[in-house]
Amino acid sequence: MQGYNVLMIYNKDMNQLLMCKRLKNPYKGLSNLVGGKIESVETGR
Repeated sequence: MQGYNVLMIYNKDMNQLLMCKRLKNPYKGLSNLVGGKIESVETGR
């Protein structure tokens, strides 16, 4: 089973959220949360 991580990164005042702009299709040009796949040697922590 493949796992995924999603990180929500806020500034110190908790009023801004870091987002990534997608560079590939689908949804190219739209914003997305920072994240990625968990590799087989990683625990997800």
